[in-house]
Amino acid sequence: MPGGMNFVMMGVTVMSSRLRTSRSVIMTLEGFVVFDGEYDQHLIVHRALPPFDSPHFAAGLMDDIRLIFLEPDGPMIGFGEVENGVTVCRHATPDGSTVDIRLQRGGAWELRRYSPAQRLDRTVRGLPDAKDNAGFPERLELIACGGQNYKLVMTLVEAVQMGP
Repeated sequence: MPGGMNFVMMGVTVMSSRLRTSRSVIMTLEGFVVFDGEYDQHLIVHRALPPFDSPHFAAGLMDDIRLIFLEPDGPMIGFGEVENGVTVCRHATPDGSTVDIRLQRGGAWELRRYSPAQRLDRTVRGLPDAKDNAGFPERLELIACGGQNYKLVMTLVEAVQMGP
């Protein structure tokens, strides 16, 4: 937020990895919906109140959701092991970006997206959960670099895996 302010919101995301669709709702802790949008081949915004009413916010949010939860678009172009036994898979995306997925021992993972100019754009960290929540990490951190710097920390409340 402007001036480095922090705030706590609740969010619900429903997605299909098979269809590559998602719908996200952001609400206050009291349950007041401030943003409701979905992505199904294109972005549809159902509700957006200030400061969430910018088209850049909606597009960026849905892009971040796809980055965090869906397999990268484009082929895997590299695979190997780096320092401390960390395994890395590199994907080349259609827009010229590169996405590295780093799998660490103990179940933690990190995803790094680089712009077509090979500048770090986003970092996502998934921290493993002691209990099984349909395979989702207990905590996710997204750090955005570049023109809009921000950090998003998500704590899992509940994950439910649904059939096709």
